[in-house]
Amino acid sequence: MPHAHTVIAVNYHRIGPVDAGNPLHRLHTVPTDVFRAQLDHMQQHGTIVSLDDVRNCRGLGEMNFVVSFDDVPAAAMTGIQLMLDRQLPVTVSVCTRLATAGWGTRDKVYCVGRYADPGTVRAAVRAAFPDTVRNAVRDGEPVSFYHVTKRDDLDPDLVVDTLIDPLLASIEPLARPFLDGSGYLSWERIRDLACHPLVTIANHTASHANLAALAPDRIAEDITTAHHLLREQLGAPPRWLTIPFGRLDQRLAIDCLDVVHPLGYHGILWVGDVATIAATLVTAPYHAQVLHLVRLHAPTTIDEFVTRTRALAKQAATAAVGQLPARIHSDPVTIVESSDPHPATRFEMLARQGKDYASNVDFYRYQFTTNPAKGTRPDYYAVDRDGRIEATAYNFHATFRIGAHTVPGVYLASWRKLPEAHNTAAGTLVQRMTAREPVVGVYHPSPVAAAAFRSWHQIPVWRLSLATDTADVARLDRLHEWATFDATINPLVDAIGREADFTVARDRTFYQWRYESYPLATCRYVVLFRRAEPVAYAVTLQRGGRIEIADWYAPSTLGYARLVAAVQDSARGHLAHTIEVETSSRAVADDLAIRFRATTARATNFYHFNRARLAEFGVDTAAIDDLTARWPRLRFHETASTGDLLIR
Repeated sequence: MPHAHTVIAVNYHRIGPVDAGNPLHRLHTVPTDVFRAQLDHMQQHGTIVSLDDVRNCRGLGEMNFVVSFDDVPAAAMTGIQLMLDRQLPVTVSVCTRLATAGWGTRDKVYCVGRYADPGTVRAAVRAAFPDTVRNAVRDGEPVSFYHVTKRDDLDPDLVVDTLIDPLLASIEPLARPFLDGSGYLSWERIRDLACHPLVTIANHTASHANLAALAPDRIAEDITTAHHLLREQLGAPPRWLTIPFGRLDQRLAIDCLDVVHPLGYHGILWVGDVATIAATLVTAPYHAQVLHLVRLHAPTTIDEFVTRTRALAKQAATAAVGQLPARIHSDPVTIVESSDPHPATRFEMLARQGKDYASNVDFYRYQFTTNPAKGTRPDYYAVDRDGRIEATAYNFHATFRIGAHTVPGVYLASWRKLPEAHNTAAGTLVQRMTAREPVVGVYHPSPVAAAAFRSWHQIPVWRLSLATDTADVARLDRLHEWATFDATINPLVDAIGREADFTVARDRTFYQWRYESYPLATCRYVVLFRRAEPVAYAVTLQRGGRIEIADWYAPSTLGYARLVAAVQDSARGHLAHTIEVETSSRAVADDLAIRFRATTARATNFYHFNRARLAEFGVDTAAIDDLTARWPRLRFHETASTGDLLIR
């Protein structure tokens, strides 16, 4: 399995002395000596890397840190320069309105908080948003002027027009010295930074409004306006989006992905106020996916910094979305049947972060569009809420053999929902699938998901892992190895269909699509011949040092052992060191475990039969009754073929 690299992202604003009388310096300021100590700690306990290093999984160690500066106030330059002096990469998140005007809405807020009469401010808040104040008090939420100005349930423009600007007008003479246009780095200085090879410039939107409070079209406008201005000013488009205020929100994440993915962005940066959501495990390069990275607001002391980062190192999260609280809702939703790859692959960027292939449109087309068993059926069902997908269930199309009958069906693939989803989302999608398909299979569900399929028919499967040098089997047969399907093994393929009472149907077309076209591994056919006749075969897939026997057939338990020995011989020639194989035969699994000193894990595949749909394909009720009555005694041939997953 790939090595996991822990990445802790830390976000700063200002570095230097804290002037208590200056409203622009009071917030998010880390003293210079503390910042130096924090850099020292990061360098002593890990490697400071760039965002592109993380996304490309390049030059990462066991522990890695990313350092960023948001808004880019003038006081940030002290920290940025200290990093560049040490030859350390740094990310600079530019809000274009701040760069152009030198101040923004948040600066107005700080000035009101510093100079306006507190009683006047409280009265203004109550008068402008009485329902918000009343509900917040009831729910125990903060109701200060500062918190009201950044709430995600209030329109930012309304807050400015009805609350911030009227209060600012009353103290404008006091605020004016701090709104002189010199509070943030100018475009000239930002251009100088952008030329430095260690600096990554990120898009921090045009207005710095709370995007969670905006409709999708307003979100798109704020992001794209800044995107185009940054490209105009710097000569190259930004590839990273930094979310103002930063709290990870499911709806906002989906809306932002819809904007930045078509623009070619590499990632979205958030900020978390809980330690466990700031660390991410990276196991492989990202190519198709947009990386979500949740950052820690830098503490203002070295002791707290050490405490927080140590906690993160112990509680690293595999993906940002997994840290969102589950919020089940009952809002109206729509069940969508679709074969459009774009909504689905963007959903996977949030739901399956790190599984880069899940968001790769080419891989999607392999799995679904070119699947020869698909016909005109949809690729997936999805729960849509206000134009946003919150749950999916994919139809991995297959053809099944039930006795003498061949029928269509699917495997339930990538069945998942986001933390905020309708309370019946997942179950509704499976019900849609089982109502439509003659056969629905579930391959190796997790223990939690398996509970949903206890009433289905179950087939135990043993997965074995063995080294390439543990064979204790005589080589009695000739080994042939091919890169493509050869007609000489057709009799063996046909034997599977004759000998199994229920299994996936195999033929040349199936093998050529499923294995030879598989984009994530190299396919080879290993075939054993006795005299001039093929007696056993295996379809293998190699990814790095691992080989999976994806499908196989031999006429006896000893024949399977000889076939595994042949695969070992082949694997060594291709510099592989581990072989994995699945079987539904307990006798074969036990024999291989002893002969090859293999480790064994048991899993379960589940199957659902729709009697009415099966009757349409000639499988009558009596045949199904007989099948289910004899199920524990039936002959199965479950391999890695009998599912939606292959080596990845």
